[in-house]
Amino acid sequence: SGTTTTAPRRAGDVAELLASTARIVGNERAVRAAMATLGADELVAAVPVLQPAALSPEVRPPGRHEGRRAFAKQLAELRNSVSEASGTEVPPLQELHRVSGSSLLMAVGTLIGLVALFSQVGTPADLWDTITRANPAWLATAFGIGLLSSVAYALALMGTVPINLPLVRTTELQVSTSFANLAVPGVGGTASQIRFLQKQGLDLAQAVSSGGLLATLSSII
Repeated sequence: SGTTTTAPRRAGDVAELLASTARIVGNERAVRAAMATLGADELVAAVPVLQPAALSPEVRPPGRHEGRRAFAKQLAELRNSVSEASGTEVPPLQELHRVSGSSLLMAVGTLIGLVALFSQVGTPADLWDTITRANPAWLATAFGIGLLSSVAYALALMGTVPINLPLVRTTELQVSTSFANLAVPGVGGTASQIRFLQKQGLDLAQAVSSGGLLATLSSII
């Protein structure tokens, strides 16, 4: 039972050693050295762990999307190198995903938003009864008018920044801010907008000032 308990941990240690070594000396030399020292069975057992989510933060490269994609590609090549050296087939991977703090906060915010939404519209049964009894034409009209208001706010935001923003994604932002304000009134939508503008290339000061300008114009109009 002790061997069964420690086998996954040992496979993880071998995978981290192999990934770290490969980043320094390359896949071929790393696999050859590990094969001579540990043997084929140890390397084959470590192959399923050779994926970014299964490795520790110390092994994964810092940075964002580009670095992560390059690291994932390197690990795929490393798995192929181990397969060729050991004469085995690469096993199908069960993809692992790490739960980050931002993902957890997003889930909590979504739950709070749903609770706030249902507190305003009643129980799910009441909501469904209202929808089924509604006039489809008026329902479609109300939906269209609501969407047009999001498009209008998107165009207004596009006019307050010095860069070109995509209309569709900016409209999606306005829809999401309406939902975010249900979870965290006032703050949720503002935070979403600032983060969106930062991802589009604005610095923090520009993102905050653009949101303030839009809020001022909205209050005047």
